[in-house]
Amino acid sequence: MKYYILIITFIIAFQVTFSQELTKKDDGKYYMNDELFTGIHKDYFDDGNLKSERSFNNGLENGKSIYYHSLDKKKEQREYTNGFKAGTWLTWNLAGQKTAEAHYVKDLKHGKWTIYDDNGNKRYEMNYDHGKKVGSWYMWDDDGKLVSEKYYE
Repeated sequence: MKYYILIITFIIAFQVTFSQELTKKDDGKYYMNDELFTGIHKDYFDDGNLKSERSFNNGLENGKSIYYHSLDKKKEQREYTNGFKAGTWLTWNLAGQKTAEAHYVKDLKHGKWTIYDDNGNKRYEMNYDHGKKVGSWYMWDDDGKLVSEKYYE
């Protein structure tokens, strides 16, 4: 009898845990069961593979958030500070090749941004200072030849 009670308790706990949905409300904050969410939220593809793993504090994204391709390979890694885009953001293709590296400070593009093609060849390099285009911007063709350079004050 104890065995059956244990199984029923486990099934109910499992259903409650996995039926809870994270909801973003009009105030821009995330809630679970109508309460501001704090903790790690994991979302899964229909096949059971991990889709995303996001960190929250008082309803705001805070810390590292990782998104996955359907095959458990990283797709994006983002950072937030109290709901603002922050730090280094990285993107990879399905083969695991890095295709982008970007930087943010309080939701503003900041620092060097680099875009790569699916083979890992650098295609674009851009620079920002708190959201403003600055410095030299470069663009390369498929053969790695520099085809464009612009400068922003």
